[in-house]
Amino acid sequence: MIKGRVKQYQAFHRALFRTTCAWLLLLGISVLTGCGSLPPPDRPLMTGLADTTAHVVVSPTTGQKIQPIQIVTAQSNLISYPNGPLTLTIATSPFAICNFLISYNLPTPSHAFGVVPKTADEHGIVTWRWQVEGKASMGTWPLSITASLVNGARTTKEANVSVKLPPVNLVSNKSVLTVVRKDDATLAIATAPFLNCTVTLSYLKRAKVFEGVADANGFLSWTWRVEAGAPVGTTPLTVLATTGSGEHLSVQFPLKIQ
Repeated sequence: MIKGRVKQYQAFHRALFRTTCAWLLLLGISVLTGCGSLPPPDRPLMTGLADTTAHVVVSPTTGQKIQPIQIVTAQSNLISYPNGPLTLTIATSPFAICNFLISYNLPTPSHAFGVVPKTADEHGIVTWRWQVEGKASMGTWPLSITASLVNGARTTKEANVSVKLPPVNLVSNKSVLTVVRKDDATLAIATAPFLNCTVTLSYLKRAKVFEGVADANGFLSWTWRVEAGAPVGTTPLTVLATTGSGEHLSVQFPLKIQ
């Protein structure tokens, strides 16, 4: 009998606890409904990070105008010969990406060593050094320069390159041009690199011709034995230089036979 009442008492309290919890839950819901939902934060965390990243990647040069290209003539040399050296220095906006094109009237632009894009330094200065194409013809040829900024600003400038016949100069300290018969004579010249040359010995009844190609430094020499029957006196040695385009240059040097 007592056990039965205890069980009834426990069941009553469990029911009362459930009812109280349910009532409190309903009361909380009504309070929330009456007051409205919680407001969202002013700046969500992910949006703030995205804004910061976007600000960092914005180029500081946006809207910036590029400086016109100026050729620094004191540091430029645009007159040369086939396989000869050229130098170009320009001034433009700092850190501009710069390039130039020149074809010397050939079918395709030059790809000589040194003809490459370059980035201007902090002062906007760029310098190129390269060689004229070996097959370039004599004449004046246009050179087109381009400078660009990362924001898309771009400027161009035209210049002229003059290609002339190469020099053929006597290297006197390596030449022996005063000789007696049956001795060796030597003719040494300085000219354009890889230039095809011939020297003609015309002091005999039958002329002799020697061929040669200048080395990478433009040096070339010939040595031969002066014949016993060579006439005493001064006679010319004729050097004929032929460029890659087929154009010719003729120079004479005196040979004195004693």
